Amino acid sequence: METANLATRRPALQSSTSQWSTDRSPTVDAAVAVSGDPASPRFLHTAHEYFPWWQVDLGRAHLVNRVEIDNRPDMPERLCGFTLLGSLDGRAWRPLQRFRVEPSARYRLELTPPALARYLRLRRDERGHLHFRQFAAFGEAGDDTRQRDEYRAIEAAWAAPAGRAGDIARVGGFDLLIAQEYGREIGHALRVGSYEDRERGLVTGLLRPDDRVLEVGTAVGLVSMTAACLIGPDRVVTFDANPAMTADARANFARNGMHISAYCGALTPRSRFAPGARLAFYVSPQFWASRLVEEGEGTISVPTFCFEEERARANANVLICDIEGGEIDLLMEADLSGLRLVILETHVWAVGAARTDALIRKLVLDGFAIDLDVSGHGVAALRR
Repeated sequence: METANLATRRPALQSSTSQWSTDRSPTVDAAVAVSGDPASPRFLHTAHEYFPWWQVDLGRAHLVNRVEIDNRPDMPERLCGFTLLGSLDGRAWRPLQRFRVEPSARYRLELTPPALARYLRLRRDERGHLHFRQFAAFGEAGDDTRQRDEYRAIEAAWAAPAGRAGDIARVGGFDLLIAQEYGREIGHALRVGSYEDRERGLVTGLLRPDDRVLEVGTAVGLVSMTAACLIGPDRVVTFDANPAMTADARANFARNGMHISAYCGALTPRSRFAPGARLAFYVSPQFWASRLVEEGEGTISVPTFCFEEERARANANVLICDIEGGEIDLLMEADLSGLRLVILETHVWAVGAARTDALIRKLVLDGFAIDLDVSGHGVAALRR
């Protein structure tokens, strides 16, 4: 027997509105999708942004077994890759199903087993607008202890790590800790959304659904999660030599319900790798200034990993590298076989123009071409 649509005329919300929205209020515009009228000519419409979303409050927790979405028929390609997320409190979200198919006027998602959720969120897994006509959810009121435990694990990640002061803010579609230790400059860049914007733009524009990513320089994990939205968290592996930042990134991944493999340590090329070796790493109060250096005041000892072995283990064909000048020592001697794309932030201020130029020449001789359409401002995309 067909059950009633649980979403009909329930409170709804969306990430933003635009000049094409029915109303400038995110709640009024979002309500278009739960009117229950599949023939309505109106569509909700967010602004152009990273991972725009729309959500509905079902009123209480339900075991949802099916979701149906009426797309915008004249622009179906704008909603063919998305994730359905669930929440019990409207704050801690758990991915329920990723969906990437050929554009269609209508989508039907079967959830097996049924997913426990009071709130359902539809997130477009691209940078752009989100608009569709109607959203319907079907299921029954119920409970599931196992799923509640999964939500509690996400909720626990909302607290700042012990000994850290800061707050949680929405950045680029994700909930991130902005610790006071990051400093005013990084804190401001995170709050206004400009932090690592070029790298995020290249990731959203250049990644393919079947790519696998090795990232060197996790920082807060924003670029990692951007990639994970596009290709799946299980296809992203990330490394950072700063233990505090690795811990923050792991907490950010958990806070956003993403199981991304994150390791603390420094990658070195096979030609200089020795099992069990450790390197000196300078930890700056502003994490972006931390880097591998000679031993001295303010340094810690970090483990090393072989770059070639880790790339092969991850089966990565895309490298994202932002390690504050450490890219020279890593990539000048590394075997880059298997990579089709390198997204590289250069640091002339740290290593000088001559060494940076030498690295670019080496990459070109390795068969990479600079994508001039998208490279600039110290960030290069190199493809082969």
